[in-house]
Amino acid sequence: MTIALQTHEPVAKLLRSRAFFEWFDAVGVEDLPAVFAGELIEWFDFIEDPAAAPPGIVVVGIMVVDDVAAFRTHVREIRDSLVEAGSRRLRIFEAFDDPHEIMFMHELSDEESAERWLHRPEVATEWFSDAGVGAYPRRSSAGSRT
Repeated sequence: MTIALQTHEPVAKLLRSRAFFEWFDAVGVEDLPAVFAGELIEWFDFIEDPAAAPPGIVVVGIMVVDDVAAFRTHVREIRDSLVEAGSRRLRIFEAFDDPHEIMFMHELSDEESAERWLHRPEVATEWFSDAGVGAYPRRSSAGSRT
C-alpha cells in the first residue's frame, strides 16, 4: 500500500503522527508494516491512456544505487524493453533518509507479465543484483551499482 503526503516534515515526526495509526486501525492492520518514506522523483506511463486501463499487477522493489540520476537515465533508455515485458507504469521514489535508496513501483499488465518479471527479469537483472529481501535492501561492499 502507499500513502501520499503533501508535506516535507521530518519522517520521524510523520511516523509518530496519530493519523498513521488511526489509518492502520481503520483498515484493520494489526502489525505496523515496514515503511519506506520518500519523494516521487520520476514516473513513466507507458500506455496511451493510463486512467482508462484496468488495474494491473504491481511489483515493488527497494534497492540501493550509487547514482540515482544514472538509474533514472537507464530506465529511460530501456523503455521499449520495459513495454515489451508488459510494463504499463513505473514510479521511482527516493528515500528521505538515504539519497541512494530508491523504491520503484512497477505496474505490469497482467499476472503472467508479473510472474515473468519476478522470475526472469532480463530487462532489469542488474537492478536486482543488490536487492535484498525484507524491510531493507542489502548494502553491497562492491560499490558499483547502477
